[in-house]
Amino acid sequence: YPDWLWKIRKKNKDFTKQYFGVDGLNVPGVLTLNGDPMGGWIQYSLSPTIGAWAAQHFYWQWKYSMDKTFLKEQAYPYIMESATYLKNITTLKNERRYLPLSSSPEYNDNSVSAWFDNWTNFDLSLAHFLFQAATEVSTAMCKPQEAENWLKCKAQLPHYATDETGLQVAVNLPMKHSHRHMSPYMAIYPLDLLDINNPQ
Repeated sequence: YPDWLWKIRKKNKDFTKQYFGVDGLNVPGVLTLNGDPMGGWIQYSLSPTIGAWAAQHFYWQWKYSMDKTFLKEQAYPYIMESATYLKNITTLKNERRYLPLSSSPEYNDNSVSAWFDNWTNFDLSLAHFLFQAATEVSTAMCKPQEAENWLKCKAQLPHYATDETGLQVAVNLPMKHSHRHMSPYMAIYPLDLLDINNPQ
């Protein structure tokens, strides 16, 4: 899978610049084998955080292999470009970093109510993961100033939306019905950011 993502990387970077208007790398949520966006419900077909999800594959490939060549030639550049895009598309408000709009796959279907002006836990968990991964690969590449920059970006993200039952879909929006997408819980799996054994 990382081989294919690497093959379509340039096309995805061109798409990112054309659609989102910023430098860096994001990936369409629905695309052809050649890397062209195909469309669909915009909340997932043109999601602002699919690049972070794609970057996870490069991160885990590096972590499982600890291959320094793969880190230098693919994992580091891919994660850096993805993190650069996410930093570029987010803005700071009251010292917290926010997306222009956020969504959670297929939640509220294809309606205007599927968009949120605050983070969904889906997008937020991917942002936390990506800035953390960028910190880690920068450290592994002996780039401490870069690592400090990405750690600062991660610290600027808000906390996950929760209530007494646990994780919500978004701020003040609990999961009100069963839903086939478990995306609000990505911080638990597959991103491995929240662990019941870790009190933080």
